[in-house]
Amino acid sequence: MKRILVTSAAVIGILALAACGQGDQGKATAPIEATPAQTAEAPPVPSAPVQAGSGDALVPGTEFNAVSTVPCALAAAQPMSQCEAGVIRNADGTAVVRVKWPDGRSRNLFFDRTGAVGADVSQADGPDAQGFKVEKVEDLYKIALGTKERYEVPEALIVGG
Repeated sequence: MKRILVTSAAVIGILALAACGQGDQGKATAPIEATPAQTAEAPPVPSAPVQAGSGDALVPGTEFNAVSTVPCALAAAQPMSQCEAGVIRNADGTAVVRVKWPDGRSRNLFFDRTGAVGADVSQADGPDAQGFKVEKVEDLYKIALGTKERYEVPEALIVGG
């Protein structure tokens, strides 16, 4: 029997996808398989994004507090390339980094005050995208989703500076 952790960040990401009209409508989304370290404490529920005037302004014409490009690879053994990314920072210290793929689809990566905690992976992504691993090297989060996807997200994008 597998143990599954549905984090509040994952639920928020699923709701965000539904609101944006992305994802498989009417189909259930499978949460990421949790490791024992992930089950120790669930991250806090993200609040509404910080709005201009409360400390972190939005990039004009977007819903993001900052935009950038991040190294990404979307297939096993593929060299890293650059993907557009935007971050929604929340007043409680949580954040969602939305990485836009070259084909127009996107992946949400969830962060809490301790670092990267999950992604919006579903069964439709297939077995090669299941699983979440993160390694922090200095100020860079190296994130792997299954055997296919890899992302490198700088901490400065998440926390601002």
